[in-house]
Amino acid sequence: MPSQLRFLFDFNHQPGQIKINLGPQSSSEPPRYVVYDNTALSSPTPTLIDFEVCAVKSLTLEIPRLALISHNPQDGSSLYGCMFAEIEIYAGEVNVAHSAKLSASDSLEREAWGLRFLSDDRTPLGQPEIKETPPGSRGYHSQLFDDERTEVSVEYQWEQPQQMDAIRLHPAKPDY
Repeated sequence: MPSQLRFLFDFNHQPGQIKINLGPQSSSEPPRYVVYDNTALSSPTPTLIDFEVCAVKSLTLEIPRLALISHNPQDGSSLYGCMFAEIEIYAGEVNVAHSAKLSASDSLEREAWGLRFLSDDRTPLGQPEIKETPPGSRGYHSQLFDDERTEVSVEYQWEQPQQMDAIRLHPAKPDY
């Protein structure tokens, strides 16, 4: 990695906008969307997004604009992506993310990062902070792209409709 490459460690690696597609309960219903603009987020605290209670079999986080991860001032190149230490999906006080089948448009799969760590109840940030984690529990990291308008999505699917009313996004701390 060139020494001129500057990585940004301000914890603002969550994307600027997240479109939440609350999939329909049946094929005759259209999906509902919740758009969350978190451009002001610049701290390591989790973000809670509340919405009207609904029952759905799928939920997709669509990320139309990625966060700036690194910038090389010498040649002006930049890399964009998104990271989450944990995503919790709530039905009242119950996190239903654990029972979902997860998929993503892309994922950086390596020892410390992977889609499989997105709902493992372990986060290196937030309350309680886990300072020493076993290898591979940092969360989800998209691939890095040179265009911030590359869309990334993470989808949760359940066999039966799930009641839900909130999503908590835990920002991830980079390890590079």
